[in-house]
Amino acid sequence: MSGNSWANMGQECIKCHINVYPHKQVGEAPTWWHTVLELGILLNWWSMAMT
Repeated sequence: MSGNSWANMGQECIKCHINVYPHKQVGEAPTWWHTVLELGILLNWWSMAMT
């Protein structure tokens, strides 16, 4: 949990650098979630590169 979080303010993920706006504060996200996000970003980039 971040001690520097503010209500209605986004925070950048330190691993995947995506700006997020959490609806509630929870513990650190599981490592597999960052892998899923990175794979989605990679697939999105790949599909754009192939067009």
